[in-house]
Amino acid sequence: MNTTMGPASTNPATQSQSVSSDEALALVHVRKVKAFYLHLAQYAFVIASLTIVNLVVSPHYFWVLWIAAGWGFGLPKSKKSVRTVELDPDTAEVLGEHRDRQLFERHAWGDAYRSDLDLVFGRPDGSQ
Repeated sequence: MNTTMGPASTNPATQSQSVSSDEALALVHVRKVKAFYLHLAQYAFVIASLTIVNLVVSPHYFWVLWIAAGWGFGLPKSKKSVRTVELDPDTAEVLGEHRDRQLFERHAWGDAYRSDLDLVFGRPDGSQ
């Protein structure tokens, strides 16, 4: 059985799906926001669980604060680490063309495209 997958150019459903550049950027933003809130929920669950353990095991010393502070310090960095970089028009045009080619490849590969890696420069199938 052949496990390698090529572009799904023969699939009419894949060909009819097109996403504009703005929609692709919005999708990337939504994924980043979703990841931030998932991380926040994980943080809240773990800290709440550790607080219960702390109160049961050693109620005289509230060590869970050290963990909450250490992990909590990096938590907002996930969302705030997004920065705007000024580009000259030529560079912006080249990157725009690259993004358009990448979106074409993403749609051509269909479900086989490795969008979970979220790479800017990857192979045509989205892998490293």
